[in-house]
Amino acid sequence: MHICYDGSFPETARVLTLLGADVLVLPTNWPTHSECAAEHMIPTRAMENTVYMMAVNRVGVESGFRFIGASSIADPSGTILARAGAEAEQTLFADIDPVRSRTKHLVRVPGRHEVNRIADRRPGFYGPLVEPNGRS
Repeated sequence: MHICYDGSFPETARVLTLLGADVLVLPTNWPTHSECAAEHMIPTRAMENTVYMMAVNRVGVESGFRFIGASSIADPSGTILARAGAEAEQTLFADIDPVRSRTKHLVRVPGRHEVNRIADRRPGFYGPLVEPNGRS
């Protein structure tokens, strides 16, 4: 699990995936103007890591902030399986198959188009990701 703003950083989802997560859960407080994150972040992180991804957001108004709802569940290909609306509380359901999350080697055309977003990583290029903030 990661929380709200953590979802804005792809490294968080990747580390949880490398630690063996089958499902990533993101409880969040997306207010108005976060619609792009709600629409794109969940399917993108699911697809990038070949895992299920869920965002759980709130609805309504508190302290002058309107929350946009749009909770969702995406499968390991990034396909949205369920999405909530913006105005009312909803409970989302989706079938989860952990074997799909654990199958990282995706064969689309044998020998010609095979993808493994975990094994195909190139950590030798990632040095700047772990440098202290403020370095260009």
